[in-house]
Amino acid sequence: MRTIYRTTFSVFALFFAAVAQQTTAPAVPEPDTLNLFYRLDNGKLVSLEPQTTSGVQLQHGFMSSKAAGVTELSGGQSPVRFKAGPLEFVVATGGDPAVFSLRKLEIKKGKRGDSRELLIVTSQASVFHAGKMNMSQRTIPLDFTRYGSSSYRAVPKEPLTPGEYAFWRPDGQVAFCFGVD
Repeated sequence: MRTIYRTTFSVFALFFAAVAQQTTAPAVPEPDTLNLFYRLDNGKLVSLEPQTTSGVQLQHGFMSSKAAGVTELSGGQSPVRFKAGPLEFVVATGGDPAVFSLRKLEIKKGKRGDSRELLIVTSQASVFHAGKMNMSQRTIPLDFTRYGSSSYRAVPKEPLTPGEYAFWRPDGQVAFCFGVD
């Protein structure tokens, strides 16, 4: 009878030890600030380059029915560089992560130095047709999945080609930039 009690006690002790170990397992690294993007690299969070957006400028031609809203980011290239290949990102947000978009930036050569241009919206109007607006140009589709208790993993649906990129939110004043080589 004592052997049965010892065996039963041992089984319960092992069970509770396993449960305790599972509940104290280390959590995944999560951003401690909302709405900041990081690259997830082998379980570590790598900061992206934050750039304050300069407001939206309207660009159009003389007597043209096409216009574009853009914002300019300083520097022709982000100091944060990643090799081409599968990339994963993490963001902590209190709302729907789909409000963020990943945009490919255009490099602009200038007399005072290069800059990056974030295309926000294009519009087209005609006397004969209703006006159209497009906010999806240069937008890379993302898959968002729950990552931790307060964050989401963002994975581009297509491989990123070499160039400059930024995560952007329409109501935000900061873009999170990086380059792919």
